[in-house]
Amino acid sequence: MIKNHYQILGINRNADNKEIKQAYKKLAVKFHPDKNNGDKYFEERFKEIQESYEVLINSQKKSDYDRIYDSFFSNKQKENYSQSQSTYKNTDTSYSNQRQTERKQEQKKKEEAEKSRVSNIKKNTELAFEDKAWIFIANFTVVGSIVGLFMFVKYRAEGYNKKSSQVCGISVLGVFVGLILAVIFALGNK
Repeated sequence: MIKNHYQILGINRNADNKEIKQAYKKLAVKFHPDKNNGDKYFEERFKEIQESYEVLINSQKKSDYDRIYDSFFSNKQKENYSQSQSTYKNTDTSYSNQRQTERKQEQKKKEEAEKSRVSNIKKNTELAFEDKAWIFIANFTVVGSIVGLFMFVKYRAEGYNKKSSQVCGISVLGVFVGLILAVIFALGNK
C-alpha cells in the first residue's frame, strides 16, 4: 500500500515547495520525540513526516511518487466504486448505514483515547533540569519573575499541569532566596 505523503503533511497535491517546508516545520516541531519525552507514537509519526518531506521536496522523487500516486488512487477509486455498486445491489441500505455508524463510533473512540493519552502525557511532563536552573536563577530579578509568571500561565493554558506547577514552585523559591540574599546584603552593608 502506498503512503499518502500529501495527507501526512496535511497539504494539497498542488502545494509548492514553500508550503511543503512550512507544513514540515510545523509538524516536525509538534511531533519531535525530544519534545514529547521520547514517546514511540511521536517518534513513528516524526519518521513518517520526515519521509514525506524528503519525497515531496525533491522534484525527481516527487515526480516519481506522483505517477505512482495517480495510478494507485485512481485504481482505488474505481475499486471503491465497484464495491459500493455491488454492495448496493446485494444488501439493503440499513445494513450499510449501520456499518457506517459503527465505524464512525469506533473512530470517535480511538480519537478520544488518543486525546486522553496525549493529555496525560502533557499533564505529567516535567521541566528539564536546565530549565529549572535558569528559572531559579532568573527569578532573582524582576524581569525573571515576570518571565516565570508568563511561563506558568503558558504551560497551564497548554495543559502541562506538572510543568506549570514546577515553574510556579521554582519561581517562588527563586524570589524567596533573592529576598533573603537582599536582606543579608542590606544587613551586611550597615
